[in-house]
Amino acid sequence: MKNIKITYPVSLFLAVAIVIPACGKVSEIDEEATSVVTEAPVVTEAPVVTEVPVVTEVPVVTEAPPATEIVMEPLGRILYISRPEGTEHGTTNAIFVMNADGTEVQQLTDNDSLHSNPVWSPDGSQIVFEGERDGYSEIFVMNADGTEVRQLTDGFDDGYDFSQLSWSPEGDEIAFTSYVGEGFFDLMAVKPDGTDKREVLKYAQYSVWSPDGNHLAYNSNLFSRENIGVVSVDCEGCADSDALWLSDNEDFDLLPTWSPDGTRIAFEKATGDDVIWDVTESNIFVMNADGTEVQQLTDNENFNSRPVWSPDGTRIAFESDRDGDSEIFVMNADGTEVRQLTDHEGSAPLDSYEWIRANLSTMVNGSLAWSPDGNYITFHTKREDVLEISVVNIETGETYSTGQEGYVAEWIN
Repeated sequence: MKNIKITYPVSLFLAVAIVIPACGKVSEIDEEATSVVTEAPVVTEAPVVTEVPVVTEVPVVTEAPPATEIVMEPLGRILYISRPEGTEHGTTNAIFVMNADGTEVQQLTDNDSLHSNPVWSPDGSQIVFEGERDGYSEIFVMNADGTEVRQLTDGFDDGYDFSQLSWSPEGDEIAFTSYVGEGFFDLMAVKPDGTDKREVLKYAQYSVWSPDGNHLAYNSNLFSRENIGVVSVDCEGCADSDALWLSDNEDFDLLPTWSPDGTRIAFEKATGDDVIWDVTESNIFVMNADGTEVQQLTDNENFNSRPVWSPDGTRIAFESDRDGDSEIFVMNADGTEVRQLTDHEGSAPLDSYEWIRANLSTMVNGSLAWSPDGNYITFHTKREDVLEISVVNIETGETYSTGQEGYVAEWIN
C-alpha cells in the first residue's frame, strides 16, 4: 500500500474540550443496578491521595531497532484510519483493518467523507464509527468486513458532533457523546440496530462502560473543572445529582478507564489554569471504583497521559515526555517498575496545546492499544507530518513498523 499522509481538522479535537457547566448534589446510585459500586457514599471532599510511590530511574531504550519488517507470530487484527490512495489531504479518510504485521490490508469504507472513532464490538463481528456522509456527523454500524452499513443517528434530531463511541460488554448497546449546542454535551445510548435511542445523562462526555455493563464512568465539567463521575446505565435523562462523584477538585481529572476486573479506575490528573491552553503538567492516578484510595502512580513535572490497562490488569501503559521526547512507558498497576519502551529521538515533546490534542485523540479511541495477549502495544508516531503505525514488544522494547500509515484505533483477536 502506498504511503499516505493524513491530517485531521483542529476543530475535531477542540470540540470535545468545550466547557460543560453542570451542578447537582451527589446521591446514591441504585444499589440494585450496580455490582462494582455497592454503595454510593456522599462525596463531600476529594478522596485523600495516598503516599506517592517512588518512581525509580527509568531505564532508557538507547536505540530503537531499524523499523523494517515485523518478525513475529500473527497476533490478530489492527483497526485504524488512513487516507485512501489518490485522495487529497483533509478531504477524506477511510477505515482500514490489517494483520498485526501490516499484511492483508483491507479498506472497509469507500466514500468521499471523513470517518473517525471506529470501535469493534466485543465479539468482533461489527464496527461502530462516526462519519460525515450527509453534511452532518452521524453514527454508523457495519459488519466487520465493511458490509451492511447502517445509520444510527439522524442529524439535529439527535444532536450533532457525535464522539466517544463505546460498546457495552455484551454488545447490545452503544454509548456516545452528543454535542447539543451552546457548549453542552449529553451522554446518549442506542441499540446497534438504531432502536431504543435515549439520553442517559445531561452535561457529560467521554464515557466508558464498566466491565460488568452496569455503569458508565464519564467526565463532566463542574464549576469549569473536569471531574469524574459514575452513573447507572439504567438512567434516562439523569443529571449529576443522580450520579456518584468520584472526584471533585480544582484540577482536571480526565479520561477514566476501568481495570479489566472493574474494581479500579485509572485516570489522568492535569494541573493548570485552562485544560487546553494552560496545562503545566499531568500525572497518572488510580482509585477504587467508588472513588476511595486514590493513588498517584507517576510523579514528575512533565506530561504523563493516556493510561491504558493491560488485558490482565497487572500493568498500565502510558505516554510521557519526561526525556524531552514523546515516548511510551509501561509500569505495574501500583506504579512500580516504570520502564521506557520507545526511544524516538527528535519527536516533539508535548507542550500544553499538543498535550490536549493528544488526549483528545485518546477520546476517539487513542493511539495506544494492547495486543490481546498483552505482549505488544501498537501505536502511531508522527514523523515529518506522517502518522506511522508501529508495534513495540513489551518485554524487549523492540519496535517494528507495520509499513502502514494512519491512526491506530483498536487491536482484536
